[in-house]
Amino acid sequence: MKRVEYFPKKMAEREAALVASPASGQDGDRPTAPGQFRSFAEEDSIRVVSEVTFMPLMRRRRIMTLNEKNLVLRSFAQVMPIAETAAELFYGRLFELDPTLRPMFRGDMREQGRKLMQMLAVAVHGLDRLHEILPAVRAMGRRHAGYGVTDEHYDTVASALLWTLEQGLGEQFTPDVKAAWVSVYTMLANAMKSGAMEQAG
Repeated sequence: MKRVEYFPKKMAEREAALVASPASGQDGDRPTAPGQFRSFAEEDSIRVVSEVTFMPLMRRRRIMTLNEKNLVLRSFAQVMPIAETAAELFYGRLFELDPTLRPMFRGDMREQGRKLMQMLAVAVHGLDRLHEILPAVRAMGRRHAGYGVTDEHYDTVASALLWTLEQGLGEQFTPDVKAAWVSVYTMLANAMKSGAMEQAG
C-alpha cells in the first residue's frame, strides 16, 4: 500500500527552525493534547499548531500558514468546476490503492462523490473558523470509527486525495500547493483520529 509522506524535507526544516526560535520556545511550554488545536496571528501568518504522532515514539508539530491556507482555497476553487470528475478519480484511486475499502461504500457512488466534495468545501472554507469546524470533524471521526476506519486508512485517503488534485490541477499542482494540502489534511485527519479515540474510549 502506498503512503503519503507527511513531512517533506522542506517542511521538516521549516518546523525545526520554528522550534528553535525563541517565540516557539515560549509557546512550546504549553502542552497540547492530540486533536486539540489553537490558532494565533503573528507576522501576517496564521499558524495552527497541534502535536500529533506520525511515527512511533516521535512527536511532531503541524503548522498551517496563511499562505498555505490561501493556496488551498485557490486550488480548491480550480477543482470545483470538475467536482464530479474529481470525486470519480478520487474513489477510483482509493479503491486501487486499497481494494478492501470498497465494501465500506454500498450506496450510490455518484451521491457519495457529491457528499465528499461538499465535505471538502465546508472544511476548506472553514479554515478561518477552526474553532467551529473542528468539533464537527471530531464527530465525523467518531462515526467513521464505527464504520471500521483505521489510522492506516487516513494515509490511503491522503494519497488518493493528493493524486486526484495532481490530476485536476496539472502543472498548477506545485510543491507549495501539495505542501499546503498536506498541512490542511493532516490537521483535519488528526482531529478525526482524536474523535475516533473518544469513540474507542
